[in-house]
Amino acid sequence: MEPIRGLPRLAAMPAKSFRSIVVAACLVATLVVSACGPAGEPSLIRSAWPVTLDGSSWTAIRVGLVATVVGSEPTVVFTPDEFRGTTGCNSYFGSYGYASGVIKIDQIGSTAMACLDAAVMATEQRFMAAMQGASSVSIDPDGRLILDGSGGSITFEVGPKEIG
Repeated sequence: MEPIRGLPRLAAMPAKSFRSIVVAACLVATLVVSACGPAGEPSLIRSAWPVTLDGSSWTAIRVGLVATVVGSEPTVVFTPDEFRGTTGCNSYFGSYGYASGVIKIDQIGSTAMACLDAAVMATEQRFMAAMQGASSVSIDPDGRLILDGSGGSITFEVGPKEIG
């Protein structure tokens, strides 16, 4: 092959040396990419958590492994240190502390109306036990909020924002 006019001719490089350079360049690129982003920040694939719960609104789609009753899904709305919502039958409220994926439910209370639908009542009982026992908060890869702890887990999807 003839060199292109005006361009200097490059010296031949042994194939083994060229491979070493490519491997070294790939290693450096990998290290640079892995160093991007704040240290210690979790990824969504592993176990991410929200910076704050304040101002968020969620609708439960599952309590433990059981889907919630369509039309009677429990909800939760968080303010800086309190939460409130519905169990699908009764209203509930409480206070909490939250930091870096750890939640501590301090007090929880609810109204005490009897629900006619047995499935809604069963969901309410599991939901309240899971809320009371919640100790960790995470976000799954699909953006769902997961509360987990000694009372079981609750999977929430983003709920509608409150008006007013």
